[in-house]
Amino acid sequence: MPAAPTAFLLSLPDLPLVRGGVVRRHRAAAWWWSRAGDEPRCPRPNIPSVLLIPALTGGPCAGGPEGWWDPLIGPGRALDPAKYRLIGFNNLGSFYGSSAPGAPGFPRDAKLTVVDQARAIVLGLDALGVRRLDLVAGGSLGGMIALTLAALAPARVARVLALATSVRATPWSAGWNHVARQILRLDPARGLAVARQLAMLTYRAPAGLARRHEAQGVGGYLDHHGEKLHGRFTPACYAAQLDAMDA
Repeated sequence: MPAAPTAFLLSLPDLPLVRGGVVRRHRAAAWWWSRAGDEPRCPRPNIPSVLLIPALTGGPCAGGPEGWWDPLIGPGRALDPAKYRLIGFNNLGSFYGSSAPGAPGFPRDAKLTVVDQARAIVLGLDALGVRRLDLVAGGSLGGMIALTLAALAPARVARVLALATSVRATPWSAGWNHVARQILRLDPARGLAVARQLAMLTYRAPAGLARRHEAQGVGGYLDHHGEKLHGRFTPACYAAQLDAMDA
């Protein structure tokens, strides 16, 4: 039977960044859900390991009531912790406990890349004692990090499930991110909510947006998601994730 999911912090080695600077006092917020007796830092052999990488504003918790992939994770579901060791890390530079802008040891004006974020995950896996991943899954920015991790450590990654993503950012997506950064700079108090509304327009095809409009009005839909992110993220962390995606 699976034990309850566990959230915890890891202290990791310093991390030199691709575009300059070093993350010191490096830490990562992590999440683990596996069968009873399979614990972080002392993993049992012969349990398939699945790494779940969050998207742009997601945290390390992938399953459970607050999990961003809750419908897929849990007893009897596709990713059953009785069968698989499920692991998550908060992305480097994100808000939910990992080293990020404004935290001690995080270099000022750092420009992140997905390579930095993938290398941070490798350090986290080493700290947990997990040497092989049977599956790495992620969407959007998480999919970019998944692909990068497989390229950096091909001997450790058996399979990749990369959703709604690409091997590089296009000028189209980089342009949207550029506008989002201008919004954050122009209005530090409310810019995050507006930048999120802008992003939500790019996440929906016209038909899906029309269904949202019929249900609650497109303005109400955008306002809801803008306010929701405004209460759980920071502009600096948001900009850091945009930097990583563009790079």
